[in-house]
Amino acid sequence: MIVSTSTKLAHLQKKIMNQDFQESRGLSNEVSYYILGYAPQDKPIVREAIDKMERRFNQASVGVDIVEFNVYQIMWKLLDEIGIRQNVFDMEENEGIEYLTEQLNNVLKMTDSENLFVKYMADCKK
Repeated sequence: MIVSTSTKLAHLQKKIMNQDFQESRGLSNEVSYYILGYAPQDKPIVREAIDKMERRFNQASVGVDIVEFNVYQIMWKLLDEIGIRQNVFDMEENEGIEYLTEQLNNVLKMTDSENLFVKYMADCKK
C-alpha cells in the first residue's frame, strides 16, 4: 500500500503535537526525529507544509523548535569532506547497491556513537 504525501504530512503533524515526541520520552534521552520520505514531484507541497509547521510549532507554542535537515544533502556533504564522492559512484556500479549501502553505513559510522550525521547536526546547533 502506497501512502500519499499528504497522509504522511498529517501523520508528521500529529507526531509533532504528541507530548511524548516533544519530550523525547521512550527514546533513551535521544532527540526526537522524524524522517519524511516523499516523491520528488511532491517537494512544493512538502515545502509549504513544513514551513507552516515550523511557524506553528515553536518554542513559544509547544516548548520545542523544529529543526529541519536534508539527510540526502548532508550525506553528500560528508562524503565530499571525506573525499570519496566518485568512489561512491564507482562502488555502486562495480559492487552493487547493497554493498555500497553497507560501506556507507561504515564510513558514516551509522551504528557508532560517533555517527557523522549526528555530529554534523549537533555542530549545526552550536
